[in-house]
Amino acid sequence: MHAALVPGHAAAQPRLAAAFVTAAVAAVGAAAALAAGRGGAAVLVLGLSLAAYAVDRSVELPLLSEVHVHHGADVLGLATKALEAVGLWGAIVTVSARSGPVALLDSPG
Repeated sequence: MHAALVPGHAAAQPRLAAAFVTAAVAAVGAAAALAAGRGGAAVLVLGLSLAAYAVDRSVELPLLSEVHVHHGADVLGLATKALEAVGLWGAIVTVSARSGPVALLDSPG
């Protein structure tokens, strides 16, 4: 989803477009990590993505303040974060099923 937002922001808001590229790469990385048995990494990436959205929608971020108008939550953003939350839950369940709840902190996979 984040990758689809890049073209619409690239010219007028290049820093925001770069943030969307970063989020898209992180999402692919989380999926690859989970597929490779690195569920702890997927939990970290998805958790950070959810936290970043909450921060972005709660306060004005200095890096994006010149190009990004603070709007609060939006339907597309909330839908995307809902899917990420499902992915986070799936990663937690996968890691926990493999090694128990402590595996989230010290799992090699």
